Amino acid sequence: MTKKFMKSIAVLLAAVVLLSALPFTASAAETEQNVGASSGTTGDCTWTLDDDGTLTISGNGAMGDYNPLSSPWWNTSISKVIIENGVTNIGDSAFYAYSSLTSVTISDSVTSIGASAFEYCNSLTSIIIPNSVTSIGESAFEGAGLTSITIPDSVTSIAYKAFYNCTSLISVSVPEGVTIIGNSAFYSCTSLKSIIIPDSVTSIESSAFYNCRSLTCVFLGNSVTEIGYDAFYCCTGLTSVTIPDSVTSISGSAFYRCSTDLTIYGNTGSEAEAYCTRDGVRFRAIYEYTILSDDSIKLIKCNLVDNQLVIPHAIGGKAVTQLGNWLFAYNTDIQSVSIPESVTVIGRGVFFGCTEIKTVSMGNNVTEISESAFEKCLFLESINLSTSLETIGDEAFYDCRRLKTLEIPATVTHIGEEAFTNCRSLQSLVIPNGVQTLGGESSYGFGMFENCKSLEEIIIPDSVTFIQNNAFAGCDKVTILAPAGSCAEEFARKSGLPFRAYIDNPSVGDVSMDGAITVSDVTIIQQSLAEFKALTDKQIATADVDGNGEVTVADATRLQMYLAEFDVELG
Repeated sequence: MTKKFMKSIAVLLAAVVLLSALPFTASAAETEQNVGASSGTTGDCTWTLDDDGTLTISGNGAMGDYNPLSSPWWNTSISKVIIENGVTNIGDSAFYAYSSLTSVTISDSVTSIGASAFEYCNSLTSIIIPNSVTSIGESAFEGAGLTSITIPDSVTSIAYKAFYNCTSLISVSVPEGVTIIGNSAFYSCTSLKSIIIPDSVTSIESSAFYNCRSLTCVFLGNSVTEIGYDAFYCCTGLTSVTIPDSVTSISGSAFYRCSTDLTIYGNTGSEAEAYCTRDGVRFRAIYEYTILSDDSIKLIKCNLVDNQLVIPHAIGGKAVTQLGNWLFAYNTDIQSVSIPESVTVIGRGVFFGCTEIKTVSMGNNVTEISESAFEKCLFLESINLSTSLETIGDEAFYDCRRLKTLEIPATVTHIGEEAFTNCRSLQSLVIPNGVQTLGGESSYGFGMFENCKSLEEIIIPDSVTFIQNNAFAGCDKVTILAPAGSCAEEFARKSGLPFRAYIDNPSVGDVSMDGAITVSDVTIIQQSLAEFKALTDKQIATADVDGNGEVTVADATRLQMYLAEFDVELG
């Protein structure tokens, strides 16, 4: 080796040493995007990371999309994410595998959540997705630590592997509007216990609920047409599935390796029954019915599935319009009832003796509640009556002891004998203008409101021309409100009951509806605010004296000032 060559090597080494000793200066953009950086840009937005581990995304527009482990804030300690107003999306893999992330706030400007956005965020147990979000990407929450999730109404499909392997997920709310539950959407969600598929869903794709071992009960909505390959494969806890007539295709492996106790509920002649015959699965018909002359259906038998009552709006394309006599009588497993819009008649004794029913939601096409329909529903607390209702039959609500309030719609023209006897908690009632009699014309039987011990006020219109003698026997607190000179006033006088004149179209401030504004009107407002007294819709309108759409302390104060002749206006 020559001296000249050796000298060249020495010079080169000296240069390397010198360069290594000099400070490295990078561009500002490069500094911002370095690992451990505290701010930078992402797509059309900016991000900042505080010392406490809070990452804030702000700006107007879309975040950037990333591959896993490549986001600009990767390898930093993030425990909280705030997506501010103006940001329109959460990018692909934006928070992939952030194991310390426990809190996410999403503004309602966000319309989409990207693929794998929160994949493997195993400390993230809850998240509120705003209704502005219309799209949740593939694997968006795969492997996340979520325990429950409410999917917003604006989402129309649940994407491939969206909640794949969310092993802590116990409950899911799927909204009306979702049409597809995608391939492997809830694959291996081993803690998921039950799910109700809404009527909007048409397809449950392959492996959608594969290995959901805690799933015990499934209700499919009335628009599902297809149950895909392995859809419920290895759901070893699954004991009941309700399949509607709309289903025309069930994959042969859809329910393989499920519980040996699995029962599939459906209708006679349906694809569900055919599947059970082919694959040796236990089948049970949910409904027995007759077809009426107008080609609609009257239910005459309905089996509960997993102690849950589902009344269909249609069977085999024919509307369910009538609930047959004594359909659910003495069933003590039913706790809530939802009567679909298709139903027009609730037959005799349909819910007689269903002592555990607490709430009833009624479709607005019911015109008739027949005799004893809800008799002895001892724990019934609330029911909304159909806005088309015309007839309340004899003893319809007899012995509903916990029913406190009831709004009888103006369409009602007939209320039967003993309809509200022994409704001990009922506090107030308004009888509609079309009703002519309260009780039977004979003196036999109990009075219509007999033993309604909590009844304080009842409004009786001019249309009523007969009131049974014992109609209010045992109603020690009741005051009758009716037009002056009416049959009701005459009845009150003869029966020794308190009476107060009442007008149907009171002015603002006349909450008592007696034709005058007095201190008693202020008292009624105060009682309602203290929840001692419930106001009718008309009373609410008259009590809103400041005209802001709600009844508050300000209304009581304003009315007091009006009575004290301060210069204030009502309404």
